[in-house]
Amino acid sequence: MHGTASAKIHLAGTTSLLRVTGSVDVFNLHRWDLVPAPNPPKLHAEVSAILDMEKQSLAITSITVPIADGKMTLRGEVEQIIHRPAVHLDGQIENAAVSDVVEIIKRFTPRVNASLTANGRLEGLFTVSGDPSAVAGNFAVKGAELNVRGSSERIRFSDMLFAVDSAGAKMPPIAVNLEGAAPVKLAAEWSRKKSEFTARIDGGPVRLPDLLNWLRLAGVPGAEADVPQGTVAMRTTVVWPQNAPARTTGWVEISGAVLNSASLNQPIRVASARVQIDQEIYGSAVFPLRSATPG
Repeated sequence: MHGTASAKIHLAGTTSLLRVTGSVDVFNLHRWDLVPAPNPPKLHAEVSAILDMEKQSLAITSITVPIADGKMTLRGEVEQIIHRPAVHLDGQIENAAVSDVVEIIKRFTPRVNASLTANGRLEGLFTVSGDPSAVAGNFAVKGAELNVRGSSERIRFSDMLFAVDSAGAKMPPIAVNLEGAAPVKLAAEWSRKKSEFTARIDGGPVRLPDLLNWLRLAGVPGAEADVPQGTVAMRTTVVWPQNAPARTTGWVEISGAVLNSASLNQPIRVASARVQIDQEIYGSAVFPLRSATPG
């Protein structure tokens, strides 16, 4: 992680017990191996705490981080601050802009396409216990949308509820709405132990060109296919291990599709097809074309 910070801190008290108040600004924060975004917004925090040197503890009255017109607040204690810090914090996120959260995430992973923007509001209650990465809590996102910068394309989501604990994170099914398409149900889960992400997708039909475009933006392999028309309905489970290819099971039904191929003089037309997908074969196990003719 790379960035620069400036702080204005006021200390009052004795050499063994100090009241700490002030503010901290962090600039240009990003993963060290990623190119920072031009003119990224700074992260600002207001701090109020009591430092007990005899107990080697920091009692945090509040740390407040504004996020647009919302905020994140932390309260609690950090023990053994000199040798092996142990964190015990309660946190609350209130009315935070999802757009700001997404922009922060982009600074730490190349997997989020730079052209994607987001809308919506995030709220939640969480705890941090022991290790700073040991976060547990419940979160809600309302009015969520994904957009492509400079385009009218968008995906709308129903209200999301998700829980995070020591095992990972879970999101119950939500409705995903592409423009002019039937809703698709999406449920997701992250396993810490297996280091893998699982998504269950059920619904449609959805226009294939729109779906492939969003998959390309998400960096999904194979989404580069040139399919100018057609629809697809699906019931699939996709598992993405951290250091292995994605595995897919389920089925998709394709209707009225046209596939352009550089190796053929004419497009391939698929009037109707059902593709049964099996993770052991990693491809189409059954592909009965009821009507598929070139030209």
